Amino acid sequence: SPGMKKDWHFNPNPQPFFNETADKLFLYTAPIPKKLPKDTLLEEEKCSLDLWNYKDPLLQTMQLKNVDKEKKRGYLAVISPANPRLIQLADSVVPEIQASRKNQGQFLLGSSSLPYQPLMSWDGNYRDIYAINTLNNQRTLILKKQSGHVSLSPGEKYILFWNENDSSWNSYCLGTETFVNLTRNMQVNFYNEEHDMPDNPNPYSVAGWLEEDTGVLISDYYDVWLFDPTGKTPARNLTKSFGRENGIRFTPVNLRQEEKYLALDQKSLLLRSFNTKDKRSGYYYLNETNTPVELITEEAWFGYVKKAKNSEKIIWTREGFTEFPDLWTSNLNFRKKERISHANPQQEDYLWGNAALVSWTSAKGKPLEGVLYTPENLNPEKKYPMLVYFYERNANNLHRHRIPSPSRSTINPSFCTSNGYVVFIPDITYGTGHPGNDCFDAVVSGTLAMCDRYTFIDKERIGLQGQSWGGYQIAHLITRTNLYAAAMAGAPVSNMTSVYGGIRWESGMSRAFQYEKSQSRIGQPLWEAPE
Repeated sequence: SPGMKKDWHFNPNPQPFFNETADKLFLYTAPIPKKLPKDTLLEEEKCSLDLWNYKDPLLQTMQLKNVDKEKKRGYLAVISPANPRLIQLADSVVPEIQASRKNQGQFLLGSSSLPYQPLMSWDGNYRDIYAINTLNNQRTLILKKQSGHVSLSPGEKYILFWNENDSSWNSYCLGTETFVNLTRNMQVNFYNEEHDMPDNPNPYSVAGWLEEDTGVLISDYYDVWLFDPTGKTPARNLTKSFGRENGIRFTPVNLRQEEKYLALDQKSLLLRSFNTKDKRSGYYYLNETNTPVELITEEAWFGYVKKAKNSEKIIWTREGFTEFPDLWTSNLNFRKKERISHANPQQEDYLWGNAALVSWTSAKGKPLEGVLYTPENLNPEKKYPMLVYFYERNANNLHRHRIPSPSRSTINPSFCTSNGYVVFIPDITYGTGHPGNDCFDAVVSGTLAMCDRYTFIDKERIGLQGQSWGGYQIAHLITRTNLYAAAMAGAPVSNMTSVYGGIRWESGMSRAFQYEKSQSRIGQPLWEAPE
């Protein structure tokens, strides 16, 4: 094909595809693999070597994990039926380019992590971001060492990105080549306010763009905002601060996902609500002149929702600890609702249980939450053994359905309550440097609070269970307290120091990044903070 690089060929991985207007065919190419010279050696006589150097950008273990992926790697190219000359967009310098059927204009986003590969082991994932012109393959470097969200607006006029250094949303206009900080000087945070790892926090979600790229919907912790990507018009709080004032988190749900743009009417956009205080959820719709209008709120977890293409009907799921997430249908106001599936009738044959939100204050004075699961046939006059399980935070899952299922090393609350156990799952909030102490403060104080509050808990029969990250904390807790009669640690790390430089099985990466900046929350290299 005209335009194909010398000694390259078409690569079937991934498969080629047209955009929606069929004026661009996106396909993948790759260098033709070199054939090994023929020899007379038998296969069992040949040796295989893994050659590596300490200066390699990727650890040898990562290289070995990526062998098959790299053999199949394809580089994006484009052909227009009107001009069948192939334009090679991606290559070994900018290997990653995002393209989809919705790309109809001339720009795509390209990225390269190659300059920052050595940092992956201890710092994070960074990449340079390019604007790629599909008409002439001109590349414009937009961002260097970017680690946060980056996306192209549907009309391909703007690049929206999250600057993790100052926790701000920004836009870049491809036409004027100008940057605008959209959230500077705003009085609310657009980063994850619950983030407690020693790294920069991620932002909340981007719901989508309005017609012709005139606005973009971005969430803070509670409310939904409309931003002008040019920065000329002040941001507008679409939910009128109703979420923040009432402790309700609003998440936009696009009912027209097949469309490029969002519309702010009820037929196009719903607001999923989650009450951070009592964990109830439901749906609202936007009111342009007033606060959001409540459609439904219940002591349940509302999940999937989708609108019928040719009618005003929607289908959705609702679940609770005792309620399987069956399918329901209703009109757009959640009226005339009807359950249309009954997928778990066998549950009626078993004792199940109940879930309750509980709160307490830790020994360090932190207000904490958790979930207490009790047997369905609980007799307050009896004594019940209690199992304590934990992993980060779980109180927001109060109304999630727990299907009894086998696990390698985590307990199942439904199975346990059905068999006469109380199950307590406390939230843990962390600082930096001493995750074991933070766990002790939350879990032990929570256990003691439950024992003091509920006389049906047998204080002599309390078990402790955790898996992976929770397993490490089990190993820590049992060295500091005799409160628990038994403990089980699944896939635990019993010695952070020895595992600090270990290799992750799935990726071949060093664990150092995880211990310094991620879940293990040390915050510094071991030799800089030995205490």
